[in-house]
Amino acid sequence: MPAYDVPLSGTLVITTSETLHNSVNFVLFAISPAGTAQAGVYATILCLDTWFFAQPPSDCPGGPPKWTQLIVQDFEHGQMLWAEVSRMIYILYAGGTRWELRPDTWAEGMAEYDPAITPPAGMFQPVRGFGLVWRDEPTPEGSRVRDRLGWAVNEEYPMGQGAVQCNSAPKYITCYVSGPDGVVYVLKPEGSGWSVWAGP
Repeated sequence: MPAYDVPLSGTLVITTSETLHNSVNFVLFAISPAGTAQAGVYATILCLDTWFFAQPPSDCPGGPPKWTQLIVQDFEHGQMLWAEVSRMIYILYAGGTRWELRPDTWAEGMAEYDPAITPPAGMFQPVRGFGLVWRDEPTPEGSRVRDRLGWAVNEEYPMGQGAVQCNSAPKYITCYVSGPDGVVYVLKPEGSGWSVWAGP
C-alpha cells in the first residue's frame, strides 16, 4: 500500500486507481517524541459508470453495461436467455436456487434439432444453441440441463435489446441481466441463485 508524508495542517489530493470502486480506507499516523496516535478515514469513491436500470444497488458497477439483443425461451422449470454480444446462454432454473452460463456452440450447417426427440403435445424441443445446451451430456453427478428444465413451453422469441452488467466486487461477483417485460434478473455469485431485482 502507498504511504504519504503529510503536513500537520492543510490538504493532500490523492488520485486513486481506476481499479478502485465504492470506497477506500486510509490510516493516519501522527508521530512525535511523546508517542504515536492513529485514526482511520473512510472515503467514498464516485462510481465511474452507472447502472443500466432504475433503483440500482448502492455499490458501483464494474464497468459500463453491455447492450445486446436477447432471445428467450421458457421451460417447464425455468428459462434460457441468449445474449448476442457474448454468444452466451444464461440458464435460470425454477425456484431461484441455481443458474448456469453456457457458450452457444451452434453454427450454421449444424442440425437445428434432434428428430429422434418428440415432445409431448403442447410442448417444444428447443432448437439451435438452446437445443445443444438442453441436450447436453449428463454431468458426473448424473444431471443435465434437459432433466432440470423440462420441455420448452413455447418457441424461442426475441426480447429486443437488453443489457448485462456486473458489480465491482473483486471476488464473488453479482451480475444483472435484462429479462422479459422489463424485469432485471440478479445472478448471484458462482451460480448460487438468482432472483428478480426489486430495488435496494
